[in-house]
Amino acid sequence: MPAPAADLSGKTACVTGGGRGLGRAIALALAGAGADLALIGRSAEPLAETARDCEALGVRARPAVCDVTVRPQVDALFAQIHKELGGPHILVNNAGTSRQSPILDFTDENWQATLDLNLSAVFYCCRAAGRYMVPAREGKVINIGSSAGSRGRPNQVAYAATKAGIMGFTKALAVEWAPHNIQVNCLAPGRFNTEMTRSRIEDEEANERFLRMTPMGRVPEIGEIGGLILFLAGPGSGFMTGQAVHLDGGSSAL
Repeated sequence: MPAPAADLSGKTACVTGGGRGLGRAIALALAGAGADLALIGRSAEPLAETARDCEALGVRARPAVCDVTVRPQVDALFAQIHKELGGPHILVNNAGTSRQSPILDFTDENWQATLDLNLSAVFYCCRAAGRYMVPAREGKVINIGSSAGSRGRPNQVAYAATKAGIMGFTKALAVEWAPHNIQVNCLAPGRFNTEMTRSRIEDEEANERFLRMTPMGRVPEIGEIGGLILFLAGPGSGFMTGQAVHLDGGSSAL
């Protein structure tokens, strides 16, 4: 096994949506580099399974059931993480939802639910983590965006609005926290094969359209997100902040 891109021993990383999909892959990459993990999400079983797999890599991992759209739960959880694991030193805001339909059919409830999880939860978690990062003058925040935040697609008004919002949020917070030695960046992945996207990937016609818009012509392996996460979480990105990095096989370059 090759050496990790960063040594994160002694660091505590919090990953929202850490039980499944990209969140699980991100957690395993961080654990492989030596970081202790707080895995945050709504479903206990996948969080516990991911925690066991992280601990098998020799780190501490705590499953933390929490609704990140509820501010008091978030504040209480980060206080507990600080007490039990230290830090936090790294925050990955990965939890999200993609509710798609034409705008004329899109309900108020779906609009609000998308804003709550994709954007408000990022605000709550950054503010809660910042209460510990700012006094410590150390921190890495990685907000998971999407190529949908920078290019138009039908039936995605709420998702696109929130992902574009994350990019603006990232830039503003990066400038605000730069004097405190905290780097804030956005990682904008393309369509990985996860539970959220699997139905579209398995739809042959839809997937063919997607591949035509991807210069590299393939769906990425889920583990391919790990290298960039480790760079953004590690010392090598110490002079990089306020950036949106696309991991999309070149589709954002078209």
